[in-house]
Amino acid sequence: MGSPSPRVSGLAVSSLVFGLLCCIPGSGLIGTILGAVGLASISKSDGRLTGRGMAFTGLILGLLGTVLWLGIGIGGVWVLKQAQQMVQPVYYITSGDYDKARQHLAPTTAAVLSDEKLKEFTEAVGAEVGKVDHMPKGLMGFLNGWGELGDVIQKAQQSGGRDGIPIPVHFEKDTALVMIYLQQGPSKGFPPIKNVSVHTKSGKVYWLIPPDSGP
Repeated sequence: MGSPSPRVSGLAVSSLVFGLLCCIPGSGLIGTILGAVGLASISKSDGRLTGRGMAFTGLILGLLGTVLWLGIGIGGVWVLKQAQQMVQPVYYITSGDYDKARQHLAPTTAAVLSDEKLKEFTEAVGAEVGKVDHMPKGLMGFLNGWGELGDVIQKAQQSGGRDGIPIPVHFEKDTALVMIYLQQGPSKGFPPIKNVSVHTKSGKVYWLIPPDSGP
């Protein structure tokens, strides 16, 4: 009897499938592992297994997908940390800690904000949505928050808020949109915050410093 005909490695096929699905988180890593194991098993099969090309392709696609998702994950964590930092002054203002709030603002902004002005902002925002409760949790929390406030974001951008960074924030009474305006020009590290506005679902807008009287 002759030698059995070579058969395609199931690991190689699976590796290629998962490699092609590398746009799905985790699939790239599975494709990489299956591709590596598949190549090893094909090399040790003495010609009984084929599919080296599929295994190699799955391995490469899996590696590319894994690196891509790793980069997205690291970038996402950085973005979330920056968003939390940008909302800090609003948290401190609505909590009545005005000195800490000024530390997160641009010097020109902090200089024109007296305790009385900050108290007025606090009372106005508090009457509508209360104090800052918490930020969205994780990337999905931000996506859900942006989806919930889609109409609010559109209105904010139409009313001159195109330069602001929209951040969904959970206040005590409801979710509202906090628009962060950064100081333009060169700066060491992350640009300081020049102005802040809070946009509620009811259509009300509360500016830390009204645009027509900004520093």
